[in-house]
Amino acid sequence: MAPGLSQIMFAAAGTLGAHVSPHLAALPYAAGHANVVALLLILAAQESDRAADTLVRDIEALRALFRDAAMSPLDEDLRARLSNAGAGQITRYFVSTLQAEHDALSALLIAL
Repeated sequence: MAPGLSQIMFAAAGTLGAHVSPHLAALPYAAGHANVVALLLILAAQESDRAADTLVRDIEALRALFRDAAMSPLDEDLRARLSNAGAGQITRYFVSTLQAEHDALSALLIAL
């Protein structure tokens, strides 16, 4: 079984923090920089692991909001846009695709 992206990032962070940084003791700036990069890898690994779940939940919540708002006494064009957005379906689970959908729904939320 191949390791996931977050596992690879955690391993890289561990290598930097435990094996590289101690060898840079004579270079405090370099050691500090290695530790910061290790921390950034840990934070990125955590985010990459939950990104799709967070986006899907947000998209579903926005669509539910739009379905309800589409029944409100709003401009007909806006009601049609809300109705279409509320009826959408997630068909791809790539983070980039989910992010693009989330961005489009967020823009519609601002219009609302």
